[in-house]
This record gives sequence, structure tokens and C-alpha cells, in this order.
Amino acid sequence: MIGDFDKRDQVRLSQGLLLDLTHAVEGTLRPSAIPPRTLLLHRINRIIDLNFAEPELDPGAVAAAAGISVRHLHGVLEEAGETAGARILRRRLEALRHALSDPAFDGASITQIGFASGFSNASHISRAFRERYGVTPSQYRKRPH
Repeated sequence: MIGDFDKRDQVRLSQGLLLDLTHAVEGTLRPSAIPPRTLLLHRINRIIDLNFAEPELDPGAVAAAAGISVRHLHGVLEEAGETAGARILRRRLEALRHALSDPAFDGASITQIGFASGFSNASHISRAFRERYGVTPSQYRKRPH
């Protein structure tokens, strides 16, 4: 029973079960037709998608939220072809790029938008964006969209 686990493990288990229940209620997954490893991958991706804007989100936090070890997390994501760190960074960059092309964010600085997207270092924002998209965030923002 859940009472056999310590508090931290109870929280992680509960979070995983809630995610699975959410998928079942939404009808987005049919557990009987999907292998457990695929369900776990989907849960991991959902954890990242829902929390990428949290600066402290890292592979350890993702693994804890999924109720698995960091080593197991890396093994599952290795099969999917993307590391946890790379997926978190990709989601943050996508959010930043989207905000830079949204007129509603014209009054916000690139650093403000980057921090709201989960980055915690201003120089990392520009460097990662340029590596991913081939232009700096300010160059991207000036482009017509």
C-alpha cells in the first residue's frame, strides 16, 4: 500500500498516478493498447511540457516527478533519441521563440521572456537560441513573422 512508502516516494508515486489518471480521463491514451515503456515516455514528456518554465527543472526533478531513477529516465529517453536536458532546453527555446514573435510581448525584454521561459542565465539565452535557430533572439524578434 502507499503507506509503506516514505513521504517523498508517496508524492512521486501520486504524481505519476495522477498523470496516468488524467490521460485515462482525457481519453488520450488507451493503457491496454500501449506498452508500459511508451506510457512512461509519454508521462516523462508531459512532465517536461508542463514544467519546462521552472528554472529548477532538470533531469533529477523530472525523474523524481515520474517516480523513477535518473538512470532509468536516461535509458527511456535514449530510446526516444533525445536526452532530458535537450528536451527541456528545446521546450524553453520554443516558448522563447513563440513569445518573440508575439506582439503581446513587444514591451518585454528578451531576458525577461527568457527567464519566464525557464532560463536562469541571460548569456545562455542568446547562445542557445543562436545555436538552435541560427540567429540571435534580437535578430529573430526584428524579422517579420
